[in-house]
Amino acid sequence: MVFLSSNSRMLLWLIFCVIIVTASELPAIQLEREALVNTSWWNNGSTVVTSDHHCKWAGIECNIAGSINGIDLERYGIRGDLHKFNFSSFPNLEFLKLGSNYLSGRIRLQVGDLPKLSYLDLSWNKLSGTIPPEIGSMKNLVSLHLGGNWFVEYIPSTLGRLTELKNMDLGSNGLVGSIPSTLGNLTNLRILNLSSNFLADSIPSTLGNLTNLRILNLSSNFFSNSIPSTLGNLTNLRILDMHSNRIVGPIPSTPSHLTKLNALDLSTNQINGHIPYEFWNLKDLRYMNLYRNKLNGTIPTNVGSLTNLTSLILDFNQLEGPLPQVWNLKNLRILSLSNNS
Repeated sequence: MVFLSSNSRMLLWLIFCVIIVTASELPAIQLEREALVNTSWWNNGSTVVTSDHHCKWAGIECNIAGSINGIDLERYGIRGDLHKFNFSSFPNLEFLKLGSNYLSGRIRLQVGDLPKLSYLDLSWNKLSGTIPPEIGSMKNLVSLHLGGNWFVEYIPSTLGRLTELKNMDLGSNGLVGSIPSTLGNLTNLRILNLSSNFLADSIPSTLGNLTNLRILNLSSNFFSNSIPSTLGNLTNLRILDMHSNRIVGPIPSTPSHLTKLNALDLSTNQINGHIPYEFWNLKDLRYMNLYRNKLNGTIPTNVGSLTNLTSLILDFNQLEGPLPQVWNLKNLRILSLSNNS
């Protein structure tokens, strides 16, 4: 009789467990392969299949068990209807990058069946329809890129459940309505881009909760009413862009708390009143554009303290008074003050 040591028995047990787990996963892995084949994205001239094993196909990444955990076909020139992609066939998918292609159609509601997904990029395609509310169930999502498509109707309020999210880009679509106040729950957000849509109404004060935000781009929409004073809470903000809206009222002084701000663009609105004196204390500011508003009063003398400023654009307002000395602005390349009082 042959007796095995405890180490040998343990090794055999581990091998047995691996065989059992692998065998149980084989049907699911086969479903993943079939789901890839159904898209017709491989062997289309851009993504050539060089192996029978789908884990070796272009843009595919698999885990140790052979299950797909990543698909990256960004800029591969793939075409077709995204509706053919069965999201629910990929339970282990962690990233899906299909940006800058020629995909059309709608996002299937089953997109919410990707519990492990952290990165979703469908940007710059020809996708249409609405943004599925089911995306809000992806609790591990860190980056959401849907910009540059033809999405219409409203931003789902369920996106406010994505509390791990750091990047949200919904720009350059046909979205309408207002910004859901629930987006103020996304306190880990670093970048929020909602530019070039048809969004309207007021900018919600809850955006002031996004204290980790670095970039806020709400430009080229139809926002009205005034700038909420709560935006002064965004003390980590580097870029604030609200140009080409219908914003009215004075500039609140609270944005002067944005001491890390590099670029401020409020041009082409209907903002009135004085430029807050405190603005000229934003030492890191490099770009300020307040073109074509209804600003009045004088340019304060402490503009000369903005020694990092490269562009100061204030034309087409109602500013008056003498031009302050700007000789200290050694980095200034653009100074535009024409068409004022």
